[in-house]
Amino acid sequence: MEQRFLRHINKTDTCWLWTAATRNGYGRFNHNGMKQAYRVAYELWVRPIPAGLLIRHKCRNRSCVNPDHLETGTYTDNNGLDRHRDGTMNMKGENHPKATITEDDVREIRRLRASGMMLKVIAALLTISISQVEAISNRRRWSHVV
Repeated sequence: MEQRFLRHINKTDTCWLWTAATRNGYGRFNHNGMKQAYRVAYELWVRPIPAGLLIRHKCRNRSCVNPDHLETGTYTDNNGLDRHRDGTMNMKGENHPKATITEDDVREIRRLRASGMMLKVIAALLTISISQVEAISNRRRWSHVV
């Protein structure tokens, strides 16, 4: 099994990149069922994964299976501490990489909605969805904008 696993790794100067099947950027390895490649690597070359813990990428590269780049942690570590370390914890509003509108657009949406303009008209003006206009108007989205 280890030799078959090694055939799917491209070792660079830092990361060991998984070259076979992936899902959402994470390597997949079939051995007695489909498994995440980085978990297989950890168990092959480090130790069994303790119950209740997950494996985290210190390098933040999903396709990496280098055991030196893998460590155990909790969901809180993975979703909170890592995002804080990487500066992605508070990516909201215009700072979010998928933002398609600005804070000024949000203020205009709320002003137009308060004046009675229909959701679909506002959505067409800004080329966004009606549901997005509604969520912004009701402060379920972009609630930080005053």
